Amino acid sequence: MSQNHYSDAEKRRIADDYHAEKATSGVIIREFAVRVNIPNSTLGRWITMPSGPPGIRKKSPVKYPKMEVEVYQFTLAQKALELELRNIDFQDKAREIVLRDHGVTDFKASDMWVLRFRRMFKLVYRSDDSEIEDGNGSDNSGESDEEMDDQ
Repeated sequence: MSQNHYSDAEKRRIADDYHAEKATSGVIIREFAVRVNIPNSTLGRWITMPSGPPGIRKKSPVKYPKMEVEVYQFTLAQKALELELRNIDFQDKAREIVLRDHGVTDFKASDMWVLRFRRMFKLVYRSDDSEIEDGNGSDNSGESDEEMDDQ
């Protein structure tokens, strides 16, 4: 059965396998594609992919790179103290740094800026302590499967 999604690492590995096999046995793309169960055109795109990591996409340049680094360091320091940071904490610290270093008073540091900042520095995490609920909205996380079957 064919797989619908391959990571970049898997694509590069398959392309490398093709190049290695072509060098040793002279296999053509069509034969190799049938063997690995990938369409010819897809395999052809993977083979012509540039090597190395993909480029980082950033739509607009950073206006205050020093500020972002300093806010990130502030975030790490707060986490080391096991303090929770709210959006307003990020915004206040960013405004303070921009005012101090650049004299800019109208820097907003909006909620969207905080969200992008958290994503860029990988500070967004999913909660692991979510509880399992049944269809009725009641919590069954403490009951075993046997107890649920008896109901």
